[in-house]
Amino acid sequence: MSLSLHDRIRKVPAGLIGMMGLVVLMEFFIASNDLKFSRIEANDWKTSAATARSLSQFRGILCLGDSQVKFGLLPLVLESKVGQPVECLAVQGGQAPSTYFLLRKALESGARPSAIVVDWEPHLLKDGPEHNDRMWPELTGLNDNLDLAWTTGDAGGFLSRLCAGMIPSLRERVEIRENIKAALNGESPQMADWIERSWRNKVMNRGATALAKDHIGRTADLSRWGNKVETPWSAHPVNNAFARKTLKLAQAFQIPVYLAIMPVSPGMQQKYEVNGIDQPYVQWVSKLETRFSNLVVIDLRHSRFDASVFYDPLHLDRDGALAASLSVGQYLHDHLAGQPMGERWVQMPPYQTAQAEVAFEDTSQTYQILTRPGRIRR
Repeated sequence: MSLSLHDRIRKVPAGLIGMMGLVVLMEFFIASNDLKFSRIEANDWKTSAATARSLSQFRGILCLGDSQVKFGLLPLVLESKVGQPVECLAVQGGQAPSTYFLLRKALESGARPSAIVVDWEPHLLKDGPEHNDRMWPELTGLNDNLDLAWTTGDAGGFLSRLCAGMIPSLRERVEIRENIKAALNGESPQMADWIERSWRNKVMNRGATALAKDHIGRTADLSRWGNKVETPWSAHPVNNAFARKTLKLAQAFQIPVYLAIMPVSPGMQQKYEVNGIDQPYVQWVSKLETRFSNLVVIDLRHSRFDASVFYDPLHLDRDGALAASLSVGQYLHDHLAGQPMGERWVQMPPYQTAQAEVAFEDTSQTYQILTRPGRIRR
């Protein structure tokens, strides 16, 4: 004699039902307190994905890529030169697949950019997608995960990303552990404050981040990047595939793409050249420029940006970003206005000290605003 559904449910141990309820409540609590159990980079990926899905009416210039564009090109400054809306979807630590997914989300939402500015930084190009295992669940949906799994041939990674996207405690387990450790040590976790500052600066700068000049007085650490490697530099096959997918997608929508080779500090540029990174990277970009007629390369490597306008060896501070944005903005204005294309590999002019013609907020100003006496926390 078969049991009815009611009888089957009654046979489930009450303890199991209670435990499942506690798990659901815990996951809900973590999801509701995301700022406490996340990190700046993860929040950046998550909010950029949300922005991409909201750009249904967007008809201006999209900036995509990684932190070099995110910190180095300021949409409000570009906009003042180009005369079109500019939005930044570049993410910290972004790789070619994240660029593709964000562009696709924007296009699927109804956005029709007049142009795209993108960068792919050499170190992130060389690393495989596992470099961002923590970040993918913040950005990718089912179709994105399928694309990534198909290209990598990694079914296990697909399942891992899918589960992490659905279960907050799984994707945020490292941050949860850090919070517990801080609490046991009698410390107050500060991540929520840091994320709030990062988020405000991002909103105020239309998706970009303007880094303050708080590097003054400290020595730039050149040891982290640009070091000689045992094998010659090459783009990881997955990044190579998704860079091409990005350009093909833009080509299908007849969108011109400007690949910005962003400047690094003089000492870092020298390391790139001596240690065999610069030449193969340039060759990789050159192959893209030859293959895709909608691609123009904007090369700022030798525009003589002084070390004093870098936050660290790879990223421009507010002064460097202002100068780069004015230079790139002027070029885009002339190019999009219909001037003859000429060469599709453009050596940008030398760095010039500049004054801001539009207001933007750097991270030091954000900190002062959010910590002023009497401010009511949101």
